[in-house]
Amino acid sequence: MRNILIAALWMVSVPAFADSNCNQPKDDFDGLYCLNKVYIQADKDLNENYGKLMSKLDPAGKTLLKQGQLSWIDNRNQRCSYRNEKGFFVNLGCATSTTIARTKFLSDRYRECISAGCFNNKLQSSLRYDGVYRSPAPTTEDDQKNLTYWKYLRFYPDGEVIATSSTGSPDDLRKWFSKDKKDNYYSSGSYSLKGDHVSFSATSNEGTVDYSGTLEGNRLKLETYSHINGYSGKSEYVFFEW
Repeated sequence: MRNILIAALWMVSVPAFADSNCNQPKDDFDGLYCLNKVYIQADKDLNENYGKLMSKLDPAGKTLLKQGQLSWIDNRNQRCSYRNEKGFFVNLGCATSTTIARTKFLSDRYRECISAGCFNNKLQSSLRYDGVYRSPAPTTEDDQKNLTYWKYLRFYPDGEVIATSSTGSPDDLRKWFSKDKKDNYYSSGSYSLKGDHVSFSATSNEGTVDYSGTLEGNRLKLETYSHINGYSGKSEYVFFEW
């Protein structure tokens, strides 16, 4: 275990955070020590805010928060660590920034609880990878009948996102909508998730579209801008599990 931990702490790809005793690290080991201190404090802040929020929720809210936290942990682990024949590696810079963003999300939800009341539909802020997000989100049968195509997004734990348009259902896309199938048409990019805010740009042979917005439970509310034709607008995506 000691060898694994040493290997884990070696992988640092961002500058050390400012600290009263860490403004000028003497060498890489000092920088590593300082960055590790920041991560430990960030993890402590995370646990404190999680406990505070949990204490304010009803049983249904507690279940949603726990599910969201487990999903976030899985996302953090997959994005900020990996294992190979040399050992287990953790990018402390990634882990720290991800943890700080999650803490802000929990703090914002706690502030809502003590001011306006708890909103259970905002408690699951982690993106889901076991299906697709589809837009628009029709509210009536007439809306659905008038649609000519759907817009789809699919996120992956490694930080990649793919986007496409299709007349097919979510189950239809399950057969071909994958980043591993390069012969199918879609645009792709890398997403950033900070608390409940998600942003990314998806690029295809035709050009790039920018996306930015918030995650609210199983819905994504995004503003988009197309560098292809200059169109800008707002879309709401609903998650469909596979």
